[in-house]
Amino acid sequence: MAESYDPRICLREIIGTPYAIKEDSWEEQSCVTIENNGDTLPIPIYLSEEVQSLDAPSMPFIDIKLMLVNYTPHDIGALTRKHEAYLDVGVWFTHSDDVDSTTFGKKIIDKIQDQIRTTQENCGFYDCHIDFINLRSVRYIEETQGRQVIYRYVLEIYCIYYD
Repeated sequence: MAESYDPRICLREIIGTPYAIKEDSWEEQSCVTIENNGDTLPIPIYLSEEVQSLDAPSMPFIDIKLMLVNYTPHDIGALTRKHEAYLDVGVWFTHSDDVDSTTFGKKIIDKIQDQIRTTQENCGFYDCHIDFINLRSVRYIEETQGRQVIYRYVLEIYCIYYD
């Protein structure tokens, strides 16, 4: 049976680390952890559907949206298909006393890119149907919500898998 291709859960597990949501709790959330002003800050990673169902998750957070999947027959009998997925990874945050808007987003982008590159070098994506992955572009989008400025970086990630 042919299956649709959605590498988001795998990507979340690869770039994130399990982190206890509440102290003394077994419940864990996949997070990107960065150093910020000497503190370790966990930034939760959600799928876009999870963000839609939450009542405005607290910032900072990361969401992963499936933008497009192409299926291309890779041989004459179409026994092998090439799956190409384009993902938008959004990094959302606001300016506060402990978050410098000029460097905070870059720290997160650098951490995500480092996790992708390190995992790819160690062939860690093959177990979860990603044969190739690449960070293609980064866009900066500034939004306003009431009087609050919301900073958002969108990373376009490209994945390939052959079935």
